[in-house]
Amino acid sequence: MEHENQIQEFKKRDAQVVADMETQVHKLREELINVNSQRKQQLVELGLLREEEKQRAARDHEAAVSRLKAESEKMKMELKKTHAVETEMTLEKVGPLPGSLCRQWRPLLKMNCYHPDH
Repeated sequence: MEHENQIQEFKKRDAQVVADMETQVHKLREELINVNSQRKQQLVELGLLREEEKQRAARDHEAAVSRLKAESEKMKMELKKTHAVETEMTLEKVGPLPGSLCRQWRPLLKMNCYHPDH
């Protein structure tokens, strides 16, 4: 009888150990599911952050290009003005061109020729 009681006690204890282990396995599976879900969510968020960063970089690049174009256009206009002033000053120093030169260069210089031949 004692032996049977011990066997029953072992079976009871083994059943409890198995039940505890099954509970632990169930909890670990739930935890694994939660961790995987969090990881997936983090990957989605990381993808969104990357996309935002790409868009920000593209906007910054476009703004820099626009600034450079504006500065370049401003410099171009200033150089054209300077060139026009220098050309005008040079033409004033040279004086009226002879008739043949005037006819040849007038379209290029966009100037009036005041020469007695005309």
